[in-house]
Amino acid sequence: MRGLFGGGAALAAIAASLLAAAPGHAINVICMDDPPLTVTTPGGTTLTINNWITTSTADRTYLQGAIITGTTQPDHHGGTLVEVFVQLPAGGSSAGTVSSVDQRTGAFGCATADWGGVTEVLVDVPIP
Repeated sequence: MRGLFGGGAALAAIAASLLAAAPGHAINVICMDDPPLTVTTPGGTTLTINNWITTSTADRTYLQGAIITGTTQPDHHGGTLVEVFVQLPAGGSSAGTVSSVDQRTGAFGCATADWGGVTEVLVDVPIP
């Protein structure tokens, strides 16, 4: 599946995932793009991936311990599959949502994240 959306659509999709992350609960959003994740496609193009972790306000103190890494590989459709790995420290009380967006194309992916584990988010970018 290709996540090919313009900037506005990608932001709308992220907003929808944020609302679904903790219905009826206060949420805290931290933007983990400082610095953003930088990866290189198999074709040599440098991509910048911004990542957001959404969780309840009670768990916000744990977010600073998040570790974000990534790899790339061909997607077998002429583009690149970016695998974003988000490791959250143990101790949080409720699952969160990880949203990853390529700055250049707006391609994005989302996944549910558990504390004390590694979550994989796939972003299919139409750049070889």
